[in-house]
Amino acid sequence: MSMHHAACLAALGLLCGPAAHAEAPKPDSVHIGLAVGHAHVAGVPSSLYDDTVVNLSVGYTFSGAFAVEVFGQGFLTGALGSSLSSVITSAFNIPANGSEVPDEHRGIAAVGGLQLSESLRLLGRVGVGRTRVLVYAPPNGAYLRTDNRTDPSFGAGLAWDTSARWSLSLNATRYTKTKVTTTTLGAQFRF
Repeated sequence: MSMHHAACLAALGLLCGPAAHAEAPKPDSVHIGLAVGHAHVAGVPSSLYDDTVVNLSVGYTFSGAFAVEVFGQGFLTGALGSSLSSVITSAFNIPANGSEVPDEHRGIAAVGGLQLSESLRLLGRVGVGRTRVLVYAPPNGAYLRTDNRTDPSFGAGLAWDTSARWSLSLNATRYTKTKVTTTTLGAQFRF
């Protein structure tokens, strides 16, 4: 486990605090969430593209089992922007047909939960949003343009309710159009 991942786990643990025993989540509530994790593009070796992703969400939970979220997600390599294309070029070894780097995604998702125990839930999510992609040209990887794409997504995860207001989650989400898969560890606070 890298120092980055260990620091994220420690921060989330301190944020949520120890739970003597978990309480059921608030049934009808507004929630905010923050997650940090890893992104990978299908078909690209991880030695060429490994990215950190940060996700911020706001949503409403209905009856504890179903929620609707609006979320934004940033890919840190993409966020470097076109001014650092030479750095990205050397990191990505731009192929003959160029390269596309996800920059950010904004969307809406429906999230369902299946209670596995008093404090553990299995999550499923389906959503749609817009992904901004930075396009680099062959053969030198010079920044070419920015594209915006409608990008459906689906995912699954586990949530641990540490209290009636706090939960920790581990999620995997696939963005189908850009072929990006993210795995994140996050915390959620219910008002």
